[in-house]
Amino acid sequence: MKNSILYFWVSKTSIIEMMLSASLVVKVILLILFSASFISWIIIVAKYLYLKRAETQSMDFLEIFWSSKTLEDVEEKAKSLSYSPPARAFLSGYKEVKRLKKHFSQKNPEDAHFVRGIDNVKRAMEKEISRQKLILEGYLTFLATVGNTAPFIGLLGTVLGIINSFREIGMMGNPSLSVVAPGISEALVTTAIGLFTAIPAVAGYNYLLEKVKAILNEMDYFMNDFLNIVERHLL
Repeated sequence: MKNSILYFWVSKTSIIEMMLSASLVVKVILLILFSASFISWIIIVAKYLYLKRAETQSMDFLEIFWSSKTLEDVEEKAKSLSYSPPARAFLSGYKEVKRLKKHFSQKNPEDAHFVRGIDNVKRAMEKEISRQKLILEGYLTFLATVGNTAPFIGLLGTVLGIINSFREIGMMGNPSLSVVAPGISEALVTTAIGLFTAIPAVAGYNYLLEKVKAILNEMDYFMNDFLNIVERHLL
């Protein structure tokens, strides 16, 4: 056990020493990768907490919506659910409903004013859904970019490091393996760091994207249900 811990510590120290002794270009690439990894983890954690809260409040809102007797009650309670995308869509649609009720008194579905009124409610909700989509998907593009580019950035560092190593080998003439190996190892570190950066970013992006899609689907279902209710009872 002690030997394993000692080996891990020596290996860790050796990797850090290799990073510190690398060329300036490789150090810049490592700095880019570490920065991208740090930002990616911040986005993953922050986005997860936000989406978790959005899911919870959305479930609360839907329960309130289907259990309330009047839409006025729903409106009052929805105002406090600022993280719920369906609640935001409802408030936008219901605001338009209240405005239209002041202008249209007929309930005949064949009336042209009625049809335009329904379209106005739908457009108001679709506009809010689009806005919520931008909020929910915010910063996910960064994770996708990091996941796609980090391995190549790491590979670039490896290629540059190997080029530098071979240049030094050429200057030495006929070096032994013990002299060549450290330079090659330093070059390969950037590829490892690139993968270390990319894998969590890709996994986080896919996981969070599925959550966003689920919330957006729930918003679409709710909008259709709400429009049916408006068409049947309110206008």
